[in-house]
Order: sequence, then structure tokens, then C-alpha cells
Amino acid sequence: MTIGIFLARAQRDGAPIVMIFGPLLAMIRKFKENNGTFNTVDVAAEEHERFEREFWLKVHREEPPKISPLPEFYRQTQAAYKVLATSGGGSMKSLTKDAKINQQVLILAFGEQWQSQVAAFGRGLGGSGGGGQ
Repeated sequence: MTIGIFLARAQRDGAPIVMIFGPLLAMIRKFKENNGTFNTVDVAAEEHERFEREFWLKVHREEPPKISPLPEFYRQTQAAYKVLATSGGGSMKSLTKDAKINQQVLILAFGEQWQSQVAAFGRGLGGSGGGGQ
């Protein structure tokens, strides 16, 4: 059995993630012991870019001249996602503009062992069949 967890937004309110990380990690390890696979999807770069573009459009009424580097809280979130995925026997994929999002989601949902079949499916839909982390 494979379960993919899709975490859409980084926590912006500053609540301590450490409080839930331990029990969550234990649950993921137990899930793995029962033949489960835990994957994560990192959308930090996309969320950061989306937030900056919306902010600039509202405040400055124009697109930002450039997107700032990823803030520390996003980098911490990425590190946490990697630990969770590794502990669950799965992987973390970052969805960037260079990756085919649907293809990456399918690989996480069905497992890495289906990557070549998912790539072939993507080519059939007019995709490049590429992608990656």
C-alpha cells in the first residue's frame, strides 16, 4: 500500500511544528512497518512565488522584478518533509515549473517502481516524459 501526503502550504503562523512532529513521525514509521509507503510533495517554491506575485500585485500593482530567495521557514519545511518521507520508506518530490506535476503526483501515488510506466503515459499525453525532483 502506498499513501501520498500532499501538503499544500507551509505553516506561516509560527506555531511550533516540533509539538506534532514526534507523534507524526511515530505514526509514519508504524505505517511503514505495516508495508506502507509515505511520500511527500513539496510545493514551497510554487507557494512562495504565488505569494510574492499576489503581494506585489496588491501593493505595487505590478509583477515583482524578481522572486526573492526561499525564506527559512520554507527551507525548514522542506527538511521536515524529507525526514517524514525517508522515515516512511518513500520519497519527497518538489513540484517545479520544470517538472510535469501530474507525472510527479502519479509517481508518488503509485510508487517509484512505476516511474517508467508513468513516463510513458506522460509521453502519450504530449508530455516530455521527464521530470524529477
